[in-house]
Amino acid sequence: SDLAIYVNDAIDFEMRPEQCLMYSDCCFGTADAISFDDATNTLRIHDLKTGVHPCDVRQLMIYAAIFVLEQQQYYGLSPYDISYVLRIYQNKTYKEWTPTADDVNTVCEDIKRKSKIILNIKYQEE
Repeated sequence: SDLAIYVNDAIDFEMRPEQCLMYSDCCFGTADAISFDDATNTLRIHDLKTGVHPCDVRQLMIYAAIFVLEQQQYYGLSPYDISYVLRIYQNKTYKEWTPTADDVNTVCEDIKRKSKIILNIKYQEE
């Protein structure tokens, strides 16, 4: 089953389940399973989809960007310091993506820009 494959892989990769990620009050989420290997600077994010509709990697790209933005805030880590492995488990198999640092950086910049706009509007309304 999808669940068994997903769980076994998460155990094998020593991933943390249901990890909260937060960049700002308007940009956050919960990754199904995530790990960061300090030795290789590899971020791995897995997502389990139980529906039948085709999925794309956008949600995982956003999670990767939020992780990077968190790391930048606290540790100065750049998206260019990290390699990425993103997986979606569905229909008894998985699809894997290995986005480039440029791909993730583009999402990071988009999140920063949109978060600033949203927070400015929010604070003007208060």
